[in-house]
Amino acid sequence: MNKAHEVEKVVAITEEVEASFQFIAVGLKNLNEQTSSISNNHVSLQLLSSGFERVLKILLLLKDKHLTGSYPELSKAREKFKNYNNGHGIEKMLDELIVYSKNIDFMQRVPMVREDLDFIENNKSFREFLKIITEFSIQQRYYYIDTIVLENSNQNFNPFSSFKNFIYSFGN
Repeated sequence: MNKAHEVEKVVAITEEVEASFQFIAVGLKNLNEQTSSISNNHVSLQLLSSGFERVLKILLLLKDKHLTGSYPELSKAREKFKNYNNGHGIEKMLDELIVYSKNIDFMQRVPMVREDLDFIENNKSFREFLKIITEFSIQQRYYYIDTIVLENSNQNFNPFSSFKNFIYSFGN
């Protein structure tokens, strides 16, 4: 691969990570500016799930580059992301990266990184948050549309209700 193409890939990674962080930041800002306790938080959930999903995909591609010396080709990358609910399985992607990080000397040697990894893996609230945004990302973005068109009551996981309860749990 020529140098210009490699630089192009680095720029693309930088842009994608920046976009991911912006999605997360705007999602948090949207929550912070919320004035209604009955808000369904759809916009916040969409932004947060998109941000986490995108940054995790980049990290998985970087993992492949670290292990093999190159990024997977487009067809292989698409096939790989099928293993994570077609690229929407936020929890699965993160859990794979946690397992991988346990074999990286630097990540185990630096106390702050080890503590962050422990938090990501074991913090009950963070894991609950991940479950909500994962379910939202995989299939429940359309919870209300499904509710409208289903013949019977929608018995699927309701990410909006779960997220509302999650947010209110911090006030207790």
